[in-house]
Amino acid sequence: MIEVGNVHTLSPPNGSASRSRVQITQLSKTFPGTRALNGVNLDIRAGEIHALIGGNGSGKSTLIKVLCGIYQGDPGGTLRIGNSETKADETTPAIARQNGVRVVHQDLGVFLDMSVAENLALGSHYERTWFQGIDWQSLKKRSETLLRRFEINAAPETELRSLGPAVRTQIAIARALQSQADSSSGLLILDEPTASLPAQEVEMLLAQLKRYAAKGQAILYVSHRLDEILAIADRVSALRDGELVGTYDASE
Repeated sequence: MIEVGNVHTLSPPNGSASRSRVQITQLSKTFPGTRALNGVNLDIRAGEIHALIGGNGSGKSTLIKVLCGIYQGDPGGTLRIGNSETKADETTPAIARQNGVRVVHQDLGVFLDMSVAENLALGSHYERTWFQGIDWQSLKKRSETLLRRFEINAAPETELRSLGPAVRTQIAIARALQSQADSSSGLLILDEPTASLPAQEVEMLLAQLKRYAAKGQAILYVSHRLDEILAIADRVSALRDGELVGTYDASE
């Protein structure tokens, strides 16, 4: 085991556990007067769409924020993502990002008056010319590569305003994941991604997410829509009052 800062780099586990991309162990989070999470143990596998369900106050949002490093957990919990393990009370946004955690919220944070290429660049960088102006040709080429990689039917120069909601969501996902070397690393968290989508757009997005998972991407899918969860998830974990009720195969 190699320790770098607050992150321990571990050898890959043996056996079936090697499929686990994320392992959350004894995760608790206490606010003044409230225990938002209580000893949660959860694993998310490579190539799996893992749904997380629970009512208001169940702890879903808190769990996401700990995974993203926005909140630190209580002492004693650990977060293992890939081969890196972090103490829950030492995590930070920088550590979470270093470990490959990416999140796309219901509010996508995209800019409708900007092009696809510009929105993608906001998640990375703008290519520059020798005179420090924007190199639009290089930006277009990089965007074309990303659009092919994520199988998105859109042109780099198209304004997002003219695209459907599902395609905008795909752009937000591509923007979040573009720095990954491949889909066999990290964790994609989707927080209520279909809340504002019409039915036909939902089907389009779910089909795309299945393709991402088939390539090895681990996805934590947070939603209250049970019909969608049954259609897309491999496993489902339920939270209630900060505790994990259980994890079930979606086919059960």
